[in-house]
Amino acid sequence: MATQVQIRGATETTQEARTLTSRELDINTTDNRICVHNGSTTGGVPHINYADYQNQEYVYGAASGTDAITVDMAKAPSAYQTGQRFTFKAANTNTGSATININSLGAKTLKKKDVGSGSLVTLDAGDIIQNAIYTVFYDGTDMILDVSTGSSPIKIVGSSSGAGPISTIDFLNVLSSNKIYKAIVSREGDGTTTTNNLQFSLSTDGGSNWLGYSDCGPSGTGLAGSHSTVLEILNIDGVYPTSYTWRGVSKDGTHGTGGAIYGTGLYDSISFRISNDLSVNYQIVIYEYDIS
Repeated sequence: MATQVQIRGATETTQEARTLTSRELDINTTDNRICVHNGSTTGGVPHINYADYQNQEYVYGAASGTDAITVDMAKAPSAYQTGQRFTFKAANTNTGSATININSLGAKTLKKKDVGSGSLVTLDAGDIIQNAIYTVFYDGTDMILDVSTGSSPIKIVGSSSGAGPISTIDFLNVLSSNKIYKAIVSREGDGTTTTNNLQFSLSTDGGSNWLGYSDCGPSGTGLAGSHSTVLEILNIDGVYPTSYTWRGVSKDGTHGTGGAIYGTGLYDSISFRISNDLSVNYQIVIYEYDIS
């Protein structure tokens, strides 16, 4: 007669609450996970299965907080260990340097590798974007942001929106060297009044002096309908940016492209002026692309 061997098992709640003798096997029947007991660890030492690997229960958790981030893994680690990896979905966009606390084990400073110096530095505002997924590694002291995951060379460095009327919006000290910036500007139209959308200017001294405003909307006599403009600015250290390019597009497909020459210097600020302004909704977002 064949002999059938069965291993002790119980539902997750029961299995994870008991301590068995050393080398005794125990099955979590809820998750189909085998655990090996050592006589002292409650629930024994679990061995992950394919579902655990796919679901990332031991290394993934939803986050809360903005600059003081907390993450709770479904399966909490007992302590931090050098080389650990954790993945989380950001609840908010960070506003500056940040920390992360995994299952209340203690807050650790979040750092990233500076592509210029190669050293580890604290985060800048916008390094973590709301709803993006990030992976961090513990180096024994800090949590290092893995730039190959949710961290992106693209981040938002300025934005404004409202219902108008507005005259001028200045984004001071947002432009850095070795970056490409794209400003996406959208506004409604009333269907009657034509407008050239907006004008813009750049500054090299933090907004003390602006280099002449220039039209940056669809070309011609203007548009009465809603339209958007994409403005691109190149700022490379040692190669002074002398021009910008833009492309304005309306709902009916009308568009224009063009450029303008400014004086030399590394721009650090950008300003927008709405021309022929109407009391309509508008939105301006400036994106930064790291090309270091």
